[in-house]
Amino acid sequence: MEAASNCIQHPCPYPNAGGAATVLFAGLVNAVLNAQCNLGNPAQYPKDVGGALLLPEYDFIVIGAGSAGSVVASRLTEEEKWNVLLLEAGDDPGMTTDIPALAAGLQHGREDWELWAEADGKTCLGMQGGKCYIPRGKALGGSSSINALLYVRGNKHDYDDWERTGNTGWGYEEVLKYFKKSEDGEVEDEFHAKGGLLSAKKYPTEQMKIIPHFFQAAKEMGYEKVDLNSATPVGYDRLPSTQRNSERLNTAKAFLTPAKDRDNLHVSKKSHVGKLRIENGRVIGVEFEKDGNSHFVKATKEVILSAGSTNSPQILMLSGIGPKEHLEELGIQVHADLPVGKNLQDHFMYSGVHLTLKNLNAKIPDPQAKMRDDLYQYLFYRRGDLASFGTGDFTGFINTPLNKDKSRPDIEIHHNLVPEDDQSSMPMWLHSQGYNKETYLHFKQVNKKGATLMLIITLLRPKSVGEIKLKSANISDRPVIHANLLNHEDDLKTMIEAIKYAKKFAETPTMKALGTEFEDDYKPCSNKHEIGSDEYYECCLRHIGATLYHPVGTCKMGPDSSDSVVDPELKVHGVKGLRVVDASIMPKIVSANTNAAAIMIGERGADFVKKDWAPSE
Repeated sequence: MEAASNCIQHPCPYPNAGGAATVLFAGLVNAVLNAQCNLGNPAQYPKDVGGALLLPEYDFIVIGAGSAGSVVASRLTEEEKWNVLLLEAGDDPGMTTDIPALAAGLQHGREDWELWAEADGKTCLGMQGGKCYIPRGKALGGSSSINALLYVRGNKHDYDDWERTGNTGWGYEEVLKYFKKSEDGEVEDEFHAKGGLLSAKKYPTEQMKIIPHFFQAAKEMGYEKVDLNSATPVGYDRLPSTQRNSERLNTAKAFLTPAKDRDNLHVSKKSHVGKLRIENGRVIGVEFEKDGNSHFVKATKEVILSAGSTNSPQILMLSGIGPKEHLEELGIQVHADLPVGKNLQDHFMYSGVHLTLKNLNAKIPDPQAKMRDDLYQYLFYRRGDLASFGTGDFTGFINTPLNKDKSRPDIEIHHNLVPEDDQSSMPMWLHSQGYNKETYLHFKQVNKKGATLMLIITLLRPKSVGEIKLKSANISDRPVIHANLLNHEDDLKTMIEAIKYAKKFAETPTMKALGTEFEDDYKPCSNKHEIGSDEYYECCLRHIGATLYHPVGTCKMGPDSSDSVVDPELKVHGVKGLRVVDASIMPKIVSANTNAAAIMIGERGADFVKKDWAPSE
């Protein structure tokens, strides 16, 4: 790829991205921002409609331009006769979000709501203040603008279970059509499609010379290479990512960019929704703040709430839709008594398994020179270490001895290789997680011993359930998040078995040939318990473990309003003119990273809307 010749004369007008990317990659990020026209056309996102240009009413109002909302707005504006207003609390994502390797550095920045769960004294004990950090995207593209880009759908049984509990039309065979509708993949077969709006492809393999060793070690553990986006994947492979030419393809780029010149789409950025206005059991419009001014816009057909699993329940409850007792305590008029905010589920993640690879020469003699070279390679050729997520896309779906259904793995493992005494990605990761000083220094000390392979162990089907509540009736107050991680004993047992699996992985002949040592002396726990005991690992899980940032379920889908918020067509029970279309509708969390499923939900939800309204016009 040739560098653009007019970069210096015509710099891109994007503001600096905050967060760890700026703190730990200051020189690199500034260079990126000074040369950002190499990263693409800054006019790729839809223009902001100024407050004075807002129409008094639209056919549809979509709240949230994230993984699902961008899809919904794009699909609805395919109908030229419908006017659509898309409201987004954030702005265009900064250009550093395009660089795959900087994903962790985007947390705590301007594209992040930067939420924290309440401290419970049981989990996240090695984090600052004993709280679990929960980043959520606050920009066009939502969390697809700050996530790790991995595209993985989940297991067939996840969706068949949804349908078995009364959610007609949500079984695997039906949702597969919507996964394929979006996908622009590498192959066309039973599970994959080409030509969709969302590029989901693997990174080039030039930086992945260590991967064959991992495949061989997995084989020695009894697992083969499989398509991790097939129906019931058990085994290992590299995951595809939502990227195009090694640039992040968030849902705003994928779905809103093709729609940005449509006259029937208005996008209002930096628009903070306060509540929905409800009259006679029907949502008639949306109240929001923009540029310090209050606005009310009517919706003549529907409001589609796609603000995500934390903000969607918050907006519903502020609008009088939620648990009656909780709303009345805050003086909020109740329009519908529904279990909003209940059923919070998330994937518990443990990043405490570190393998030192003594025989792998991965020390970087001059980190600053390496950083400059990586930047040059990326800006001009879209290659090098910045052009991918490293080995992080190498992923296994495995079974612990406790799992009864071997076609439905209970553990997912990502593999992140970090150079010896790393001065960039390791500090960025540790900072983004919110670890306290003691835990931070422990990991840094381990990494000084040699190249570190971090096994990110994820609990795929947690039984622990949390809740989101309002702090007050004021939209400016963040929601109260009770994550309740490891609240169910089975979750703890499964994670301990997964750590034991990781120890065996480290002892395979292939890993031993790399000089692998299992690092197993976390002082806050080894000072209390025998290293290697179940009690020791429980302590480690409660200190180092956290959420994998996949909150779902808080506006649960189901046929019965007594235990769900929306029906199988995503209409809010007992309230007309309102749907919720995002990951919050999942009755049970899927057995994989949740972004692909959220996009599918956007596609499915848009079709429900079209089915109801298109025939009558």
